[in-house]
Amino acid sequence: MFNRRIFSLIQIIASIAFLITMITSGLFPVKYIIIFIIIFVVLVILFDKMMKPKKVLVAAPRHARGYKKVKKNGKRQLVGRVLTLLVSIFLFVGCFYVHTGSSTIATLTSSDNTITTRYNLYTLKSKGYNSVSDLENKTIANAGSFDSTDFNTASKALQKKISYQAKAFTSYQQMENALYNGEVDAILMNGYYETMMKKYHANFVNDVSAVWYTEMKETASSTAAAKDFSKDTFTIYLSGVDSRGGVTKTSRSDSNILVTINPKTKQILMTSIPRDYYVNFAMAQGAKDKLTHAALFGTINSMRTIEKFMGIKIDFYCRVNFEALVKIVDALDGIKVYSDKAFTPWTNHSVRIKKGWQTMDGKTALAFARERKTYTEGDRHRAANQQAVMKAIIKKMESPKILTNFSQLMSAITGLFQTDISTAQLRQLVNYQLDNNVSWTFSQSVLKGTSQKQLGGLLMPNTAIYYMTPDAKSILENATYITDMQAGKKITVSSDSSLASETDET
Repeated sequence: MFNRRIFSLIQIIASIAFLITMITSGLFPVKYIIIFIIIFVVLVILFDKMMKPKKVLVAAPRHARGYKKVKKNGKRQLVGRVLTLLVSIFLFVGCFYVHTGSSTIATLTSSDNTITTRYNLYTLKSKGYNSVSDLENKTIANAGSFDSTDFNTASKALQKKISYQAKAFTSYQQMENALYNGEVDAILMNGYYETMMKKYHANFVNDVSAVWYTEMKETASSTAAAKDFSKDTFTIYLSGVDSRGGVTKTSRSDSNILVTINPKTKQILMTSIPRDYYVNFAMAQGAKDKLTHAALFGTINSMRTIEKFMGIKIDFYCRVNFEALVKIVDALDGIKVYSDKAFTPWTNHSVRIKKGWQTMDGKTALAFARERKTYTEGDRHRAANQQAVMKAIIKKMESPKILTNFSQLMSAITGLFQTDISTAQLRQLVNYQLDNNVSWTFSQSVLKGTSQKQLGGLLMPNTAIYYMTPDAKSILENATYITDMQAGKKITVSSDSSLASETDET
């Protein structure tokens, strides 16, 4: 039977291991470390005393006289040993959780912080071209006039493989038509548009083959490396992407939210920009199209585009795959969200949204966040719903419940979340939350505009689709909210009765 010294040694080793993990993680404020040290010392002394055998008087043998003291273990000693083992196990498990959290934060901020854009060289299968060499001296469609940044890079890579005749076009639609009517032998095109081309030729995906490709990787370096998340106001561009090839693959940004956080006033402002906002791109020679399409030219293009038309400064970006939303909500055991009406989402008919407050799992939350056809305000109401889901997630993360689901939450984020925020800054934010137990005040706003069906967008200039013409007054109002917060002011956002879909639960 182990004596009490061994049990105490196990507890001391577990405590020291947990203390080291706390310190090296950088997640815990100094006061928490000091409190743990005090508790650790008290428990070691207390449990050691409980395990110490009690001396009792027993009758001496017959040949001896009187009584003698002997050490005897009783219930108290057994309880002490059990408690020592339980606390030690708890501390070792705690080491795992803290290490997992710290490692995940490091992974989020250091692993593959790039956006990948892939250009494919498409030919019609009926032409019989099987490799890039078969297109030597052939005619290939040139998209440089409207996709100059990435296309020129892809074109130069292709020129290293073959010599060819370039023919300029002003849209991907024109390039596709030229391929089918034999005007060109191949088209060099952003691979994301492959499925979009079915709008013009229903069998495009089956009719063509990609005989060559090249990839461009964009690393978005932060311009706010010196920001201290415990005291400085910062703005994050949150881009929700529906990317089947992973969060690093180029894709449309279907959710565009600016999150401005002021640690001093403990205020969070969420500003949503409708995906259909018709704006001039920062890149692609300033051409106009939907904001959602700006991400096809890179996340930096989306950020700079927003900065340009709003006249603000964005510090960081975060890209989140829709799959991450499902996993995060499920890891939190659901979130409470308010819906102003009951409906069956058009993106998932197996889901039913009730009117009023309800607990949503990941699948339901995603369908709710993507819904627009149910609402008169369409894209704007969808943006408001996305804010409601985000607010519910943040509130759930503030609660102690997160501790029981910590491992699942970290697993949910890994690989589906990408940011240029540094490891040190993320740890600062966690440290600040733990140190101050902050209850954040939320303000929410959605930019306004007028929706209409029209021609002329950069990517589909000859197809009439819905765009939202920005409202200049709304842009100015929302830009002022953000700049005021960045200046350290506490703001009050005007209510929008047309989007009265979420209030605090009483």
